[in-house]
Amino acid sequence: MKIAIVLPCNMYAAPFFRRFENILNNSKYEFDLIYWNRSNIEENTSGNKISFNIKDKVMSRKKSKIFKYLLFASFVKKNLKVSKYDRLFFLGSYGGIMALLSLFLKKNYKNKYWLDIRDYSFENYKPYFEAMKLAIKSSYATSISSPGFKYFLPNNTSYIQTHNIDRNNISKIFSGDFNRRCRILSICG
Repeated sequence: MKIAIVLPCNMYAAPFFRRFENILNNSKYEFDLIYWNRSNIEENTSGNKISFNIKDKVMSRKKSKIFKYLLFASFVKKNLKVSKYDRLFFLGSYGGIMALLSLFLKKNYKNKYWLDIRDYSFENYKPYFEAMKLAIKSSYATSISSPGFKYFLPNNTSYIQTHNIDRNNISKIFSGDFNRRCRILSICG
């Protein structure tokens, strides 16, 4: 099974990434990590690193940042097309990566990817909200780190609340039928 994790930041900025990495390692699954190396530093992972190396200040409000998001989305899409993964995990919604790839994900990876939303982005902007709605609707499952996210995300959707990740429960993803929408994946920690 070919698995990819998409991370729109450096690994050090996403401590929950290490939990996913440990789960995959313990389950004996190899994976690719497609990530934005915003700090242009060397980081270690057991996965095969596919890094987008454009320096970026995480909290900057510069308008040029939109161009960087578009470049990162294009980079991710290119790698997803080339490798044709069986399963995807998007860890973090910042950078608009899920919204920017929503049509591509629906067409090529429907019910084969997991979205993990940990930040509020541009959901008050209607086109972004609609793109996120499509990405969420086409996902296998969508997790949120807080129930407060339900106030700005699409209604009529079942979310899995996660704060910390329980290794035993999330590993069920790999032992069962990924395409079933089972809710045994309660990965609240």
